[in-house]
Amino acid sequence: MSGGFGVLRHQPGVLPLAGASVLARLPFSMVSVAAILLFRGHLHSYAIGGLAIALYSAAAAATSPLLGRLATRLGARRVVIGVAIVRAGLLVAVVALAQTGNAALVTVTMVLAGAAEPPVTAVVRSAFARLPEEARSAALSLDSILIEVIFITGPLLVGLVVLVATSGYAVIIAGVLALLGAALIRPTSEAPPPVDSGRANALRLPAVRAVGGVSLAQVLTFASVETAYTAACNDQHHAPLVGVLAALWAVASATGGIVYGMRRWAGSPGGATRSRPRWSASASCRSP
Repeated sequence: MSGGFGVLRHQPGVLPLAGASVLARLPFSMVSVAAILLFRGHLHSYAIGGLAIALYSAAAAATSPLLGRLATRLGARRVVIGVAIVRAGLLVAVVALAQTGNAALVTVTMVLAGAAEPPVTAVVRSAFARLPEEARSAALSLDSILIEVIFITGPLLVGLVVLVATSGYAVIIAGVLALLGAALIRPTSEAPPPVDSGRANALRLPAVRAVGGVSLAQVLTFASVETAYTAACNDQHHAPLVGVLAALWAVASATGGIVYGMRRWAGSPGGATRSRPRWSASASCRSP
Protein backbone atom coordinates (compact mmCIF):
# COMPACT_ATOMS: atom_id res chain seq x y z
CA MET A 1 0.00 0.00 0.00
CA SER A 2 2.11 2.83 -1.32
CA GLY A 3 0.16 5.72 0.12
CA GLY A 4 -0.41 4.23 3.58
CA PHE A 5 -3.14 5.73 5.72
CA GLY A 6 -2.31 9.17 4.31
CA VAL A 7 -4.53 8.48 1.29
CA LEU A 8 -7.57 8.65 3.57
CA ARG A 9 -7.06 12.38 4.08
CA HIS A 10 -8.11 12.89 0.48
CA GLN A 11 -11.36 10.93 0.90
CA PRO A 12 -14.08 13.27 2.26
CA GLY A 13 -15.88 12.00 5.33
CA VAL A 14 -13.81 8.85 5.86
CA LEU A 15 -11.83 9.93 8.92
CA PRO A 16 -14.85 11.53 10.67
CA LEU A 17 -16.81 8.34 10.01
CA ALA A 18 -14.01 6.22 11.46
CA GLY A 19 -13.80 8.43 14.55
CA ALA A 20 -17.56 8.39 15.15
CA SER A 21 -17.61 4.62 14.74
CA VAL A 22 -15.15 4.23 17.61
CA LEU A 23 -17.48 6.09 19.97
CA ALA A 24 -20.53 4.22 18.68
CA ARG A 25 -18.89 0.80 19.06
CA LEU A 26 -17.02 1.46 22.31
CA PRO A 27 -19.96 0.26 24.46
CA PHE A 28 -19.74 -3.26 23.02
CA SER A 29 -16.44 -3.70 24.86
CA MET A 30 -17.84 -2.07 28.00
CA VAL A 31 -21.15 -3.84 28.53
CA SER A 32 -19.77 -7.35 29.05
CA VAL A 33 -17.42 -6.42 31.90
CA ALA A 34 -19.81 -3.91 33.50
CA ALA A 35 -22.80 -6.26 33.29
CA ILE A 36 -20.96 -9.14 34.98
CA LEU A 37 -20.12 -6.84 37.89
CA LEU A 38 -23.72 -5.63 37.94
CA PHE A 39 -25.12 -9.17 38.02
CA ARG A 40 -22.72 -10.16 40.78
CA GLY A 41 -23.58 -7.11 42.85
CA HIS A 42 -27.38 -7.40 42.64
CA LEU A 43 -28.07 -11.02 41.68
CA HIS A 44 -25.10 -12.52 43.54
CA SER A 45 -24.17 -14.82 40.66
CA TYR A 46 -21.30 -14.88 38.22
CA ALA A 47 -22.91 -17.81 36.40
CA ILE A 48 -26.01 -15.81 35.51
CA GLY A 49 -23.83 -12.89 34.47
CA GLY A 50 -21.71 -15.07 32.20
CA LEU A 51 -24.80 -16.66 30.65
CA ALA A 52 -26.38 -13.25 30.08
CA ILE A 53 -23.25 -11.93 28.36
CA ALA A 54 -23.03 -15.01 26.12
CA LEU A 55 -26.69 -14.60 25.14
CA TYR A 56 -26.19 -10.86 24.66
CA SER A 57 -23.34 -11.51 22.19
CA ALA A 58 -25.27 -14.27 20.42
CA ALA A 59 -28.30 -12.01 20.02
CA ALA A 60 -26.13 -9.25 18.57
CA ALA A 61 -24.64 -11.69 16.06
CA ALA A 62 -28.06 -13.09 15.14
CA THR A 63 -29.66 -9.73 14.38
CA SER A 64 -26.63 -8.14 12.72
CA PRO A 65 -27.46 -9.33 9.16
CA LEU A 66 -31.07 -8.16 9.46
CA LEU A 67 -30.13 -4.74 10.82
CA GLY A 68 -27.46 -4.40 8.15
CA ARG A 69 -30.06 -5.03 5.45
CA LEU A 70 -32.42 -2.53 7.06
CA ALA A 71 -29.64 0.06 7.08
CA THR A 72 -29.13 -0.47 3.37
CA ARG A 73 -32.83 -0.26 2.52
CA LEU A 74 -34.01 2.45 4.92
CA GLY A 75 -30.87 4.54 5.28
CA ALA A 76 -27.85 3.86 7.45
CA ARG A 77 -28.09 6.93 9.67
CA ARG A 78 -31.80 6.44 10.38
CA VAL A 79 -31.40 2.80 11.39
CA VAL A 80 -28.21 3.27 13.42
CA ILE A 81 -29.69 6.12 15.47
CA GLY A 82 -33.05 4.39 15.93
CA VAL A 83 -31.51 1.13 17.11
CA ALA A 84 -29.06 3.00 19.37
CA ILE A 85 -31.98 4.74 21.10
CA VAL A 86 -33.68 1.39 21.71
CA ARG A 87 -30.47 -0.18 23.01
CA ALA A 88 -29.76 2.74 25.37
CA GLY A 89 -33.25 2.41 26.82
CA LEU A 90 -32.85 -1.33 27.28
CA LEU A 91 -29.50 -0.92 29.08
CA VAL A 92 -31.10 1.55 31.48
CA ALA A 93 -33.86 -1.04 32.01
CA VAL A 94 -31.23 -3.70 32.76
CA VAL A 95 -29.76 -1.55 35.53
CA ALA A 96 -33.18 -0.72 36.96
CA LEU A 97 -34.41 -4.32 36.86
CA ALA A 98 -31.21 -5.59 38.47
CA GLN A 99 -32.29 -3.77 41.62
CA THR A 100 -35.32 -6.09 41.83
CA GLY A 101 -33.22 -9.26 41.90
CA ASN A 102 -35.32 -10.90 39.16
CA ALA A 103 -32.61 -12.81 37.28
CA ALA A 104 -34.85 -14.10 34.49
CA LEU A 105 -36.28 -10.67 33.66
CA VAL A 106 -32.86 -9.01 33.72
CA THR A 107 -31.39 -11.70 31.48
CA VAL A 108 -34.21 -11.39 28.93
CA THR A 109 -33.76 -7.61 28.87
CA MET A 110 -30.03 -8.10 28.41
CA VAL A 111 -30.67 -10.35 25.41
CA LEU A 112 -33.00 -7.75 23.89
CA ALA A 113 -30.27 -5.13 24.36
CA GLY A 114 -27.87 -7.39 22.48
CA ALA A 115 -30.39 -7.82 19.68
CA ALA A 116 -30.54 -4.02 19.43
CA GLU A 117 -26.82 -3.64 18.67
CA PRO A 118 -26.58 -0.83 16.06
CA PRO A 119 -25.10 -2.12 12.76
CA VAL A 120 -22.19 0.35 12.91
CA THR A 121 -19.53 -2.04 11.62
CA ALA A 122 -21.69 -3.06 8.66
CA VAL A 123 -22.39 0.58 7.80
CA VAL A 124 -18.74 1.61 8.12
CA ARG A 125 -17.35 -1.25 6.08
CA SER A 126 -20.04 -0.85 3.45
CA ALA A 127 -19.01 2.80 3.07
CA PHE A 128 -15.32 1.90 2.94
CA ALA A 129 -15.95 -0.82 0.35
CA ARG A 130 -17.06 1.83 -2.14
CA LEU A 131 -13.80 3.79 -1.92
CA PRO A 132 -11.11 3.61 -4.63
CA GLU A 133 -8.94 0.51 -4.30
CA GLU A 134 -5.95 2.03 -2.49
CA ALA A 135 -8.10 4.04 -0.11
CA ARG A 136 -10.39 1.04 0.45
CA SER A 137 -7.44 -1.11 1.51
CA ALA A 138 -6.18 1.55 3.91
CA ALA A 139 -9.65 2.22 5.36
CA LEU A 140 -10.40 -1.45 6.06
CA SER A 141 -6.99 -1.89 7.70
CA LEU A 142 -7.65 1.20 9.81
CA ASP A 143 -11.03 -0.19 10.87
CA SER A 144 -9.40 -3.42 12.04
CA ILE A 145 -6.97 -1.41 14.15
CA LEU A 146 -9.80 0.66 15.59
CA ILE A 147 -11.63 -2.49 16.70
CA GLU A 148 -8.63 -3.41 18.84
CA VAL A 149 -8.51 0.17 20.17
CA ILE A 150 -12.17 -0.23 21.15
CA PHE A 151 -11.47 -3.43 23.09
CA ILE A 152 -8.51 -1.79 24.83
CA THR A 153 -10.22 1.47 25.74
CA GLY A 154 -13.71 0.22 26.69
CA PRO A 155 -12.73 -1.99 29.63
CA LEU A 156 -10.35 0.67 30.95
CA LEU A 157 -13.26 3.12 30.95
CA VAL A 158 -15.36 0.60 32.88
CA GLY A 159 -12.58 0.24 35.44
CA LEU A 160 -12.43 4.00 35.85
CA VAL A 161 -16.20 4.32 36.32
CA VAL A 162 -16.28 1.44 38.83
CA LEU A 163 -13.44 3.08 40.74
CA VAL A 164 -15.44 6.28 41.31
CA ALA A 165 -19.04 5.01 41.06
CA THR A 166 -20.77 1.65 40.40
CA SER A 167 -21.09 -0.92 37.62
CA GLY A 168 -24.64 0.27 36.98
CA TYR A 169 -23.34 3.68 35.97
CA ALA A 170 -20.86 1.98 33.62
CA VAL A 171 -23.71 0.14 31.85
CA ILE A 172 -25.73 3.34 31.47
CA ILE A 173 -22.70 5.31 30.23
CA ALA A 174 -22.12 2.60 27.61
CA GLY A 175 -25.61 3.14 26.24
CA VAL A 176 -25.20 6.93 26.21
CA LEU A 177 -21.86 6.72 24.40
CA ALA A 178 -23.38 4.46 21.75
CA LEU A 179 -26.17 6.96 21.23
CA LEU A 180 -23.75 9.89 20.92
CA GLY A 181 -21.58 7.96 18.47
CA ALA A 182 -24.61 6.94 16.42
CA ALA A 183 -25.67 10.58 16.16
CA LEU A 184 -22.26 11.41 14.67
CA ILE A 185 -22.35 8.59 12.09
CA ARG A 186 -22.58 10.09 8.62
CA PRO A 187 -21.77 7.55 5.89
CA THR A 188 -19.77 8.92 2.96
CA SER A 189 -22.52 7.64 0.66
CA GLU A 190 -25.51 5.34 0.83
CA ALA A 191 -25.21 1.89 -0.67
CA PRO A 192 -27.51 0.92 -3.55
CA PRO A 193 -30.35 -1.48 -2.66
CA PRO A 194 -29.03 -5.04 -2.55
CA VAL A 195 -30.02 -7.67 -5.06
CA ASP A 196 -31.85 -10.35 -3.10
CA SER A 197 -30.54 -13.63 -4.46
CA GLY A 198 -31.66 -15.74 -1.51
CA ARG A 199 -30.99 -15.24 2.16
CA ALA A 200 -29.52 -18.66 2.76
CA ASN A 201 -26.98 -18.64 -0.08
CA ALA A 202 -24.04 -17.60 2.06
CA LEU A 203 -24.63 -20.43 4.54
CA ARG A 204 -24.29 -22.94 1.71
CA LEU A 205 -20.60 -22.07 1.43
CA PRO A 206 -18.40 -24.41 3.52
CA ALA A 207 -15.96 -21.56 4.28
CA VAL A 208 -18.76 -19.39 5.69
CA ARG A 209 -19.99 -22.23 7.90
CA ALA A 210 -16.45 -22.91 9.09
CA VAL A 211 -15.82 -19.28 9.98
CA GLY A 212 -19.20 -19.10 11.70
CA GLY A 213 -18.37 -22.15 13.82
CA VAL A 214 -15.00 -20.73 14.82
CA SER A 215 -16.59 -17.37 15.63
CA LEU A 216 -19.20 -19.04 17.84
CA ALA A 217 -16.48 -20.93 19.69
CA GLN A 218 -14.56 -17.70 20.22
CA VAL A 219 -17.64 -15.90 21.54
CA LEU A 220 -18.10 -18.67 24.13
CA THR A 221 -14.41 -18.45 25.01
CA PHE A 222 -14.54 -14.68 25.45
CA ALA A 223 -17.62 -14.93 27.67
CA SER A 224 -16.03 -17.63 29.83
CA VAL A 225 -12.68 -15.89 30.25
CA GLU A 226 -14.26 -12.48 30.91
CA THR A 227 -16.46 -14.01 33.59
CA ALA A 228 -13.49 -15.80 35.18
CA TYR A 229 -11.13 -12.84 35.49
CA THR A 230 -13.97 -10.51 36.50
CA ALA A 231 -14.89 -12.89 39.30
CA ALA A 232 -11.27 -13.24 40.40
CA CYS A 233 -10.70 -9.47 40.55
CA ASN A 234 -14.02 -8.71 42.20
CA ASP A 235 -13.63 -11.39 44.87
CA GLN A 236 -10.22 -9.96 45.72
CA HIS A 237 -11.80 -6.50 46.03
CA HIS A 238 -9.96 -5.20 42.97
CA ALA A 239 -12.90 -4.67 40.60
CA PRO A 240 -11.27 -1.71 38.75
CA LEU A 241 -8.46 -4.06 37.67
CA VAL A 242 -10.98 -5.95 35.50
CA GLY A 243 -10.67 -3.19 32.91
CA VAL A 244 -6.89 -3.39 32.97
CA LEU A 245 -6.89 -7.17 32.41
CA ALA A 246 -9.40 -6.89 29.56
CA ALA A 247 -7.33 -4.14 27.95
CA LEU A 248 -4.13 -6.20 28.25
CA TRP A 249 -5.90 -9.10 26.56
CA ALA A 250 -6.87 -6.84 23.67
CA VAL A 251 -3.29 -5.52 23.42
CA ALA A 252 -2.01 -9.09 23.21
CA SER A 253 -4.61 -9.84 20.53
CA ALA A 254 -3.54 -6.84 18.47
CA THR A 255 0.13 -7.77 18.87
CA GLY A 256 -0.59 -11.31 17.70
CA GLY A 257 -2.39 -9.96 14.66
CA ILE A 258 0.50 -7.70 13.76
CA VAL A 259 3.04 -10.51 14.11
CA TYR A 260 0.85 -12.82 12.05
CA GLY A 261 0.48 -10.21 9.34
CA MET A 262 4.23 -9.60 9.10
CA ARG A 263 5.03 -13.24 8.31
CA ARG A 264 4.94 -14.93 4.92
CA TRP A 265 2.46 -17.78 4.66
CA ALA A 266 2.32 -20.44 1.98
CA GLY A 267 -0.98 -20.51 0.15
CA SER A 268 -1.77 -16.82 0.51
CA PRO A 269 -2.09 -14.72 -2.68
CA GLY A 270 1.31 -14.45 -4.28
CA GLY A 271 2.77 -16.82 -1.70
CA ALA A 272 2.78 -14.15 1.00
CA THR A 273 0.63 -11.73 2.82
CA ARG A 274 0.56 -8.19 1.55
CA SER A 275 2.82 -5.61 3.13
CA ARG A 276 0.12 -4.28 5.42
CA PRO A 277 -0.70 -6.25 8.56
CA ARG A 278 -3.52 -8.76 8.55
CA TRP A 279 -5.02 -7.84 11.90
CA SER A 280 -6.03 -10.55 14.32
CA ALA A 281 -8.92 -12.86 13.62
CA SER A 282 -10.20 -12.30 17.12
CA ALA A 283 -10.90 -8.68 16.27
CA SER A 284 -13.21 -9.81 13.48
CA CYS A 285 -15.03 -12.26 15.71
CA ARG A 286 -15.43 -9.69 18.47
CA SER A 287 -16.24 -6.75 16.23
CA PRO A 288 -19.40 -4.88 17.24
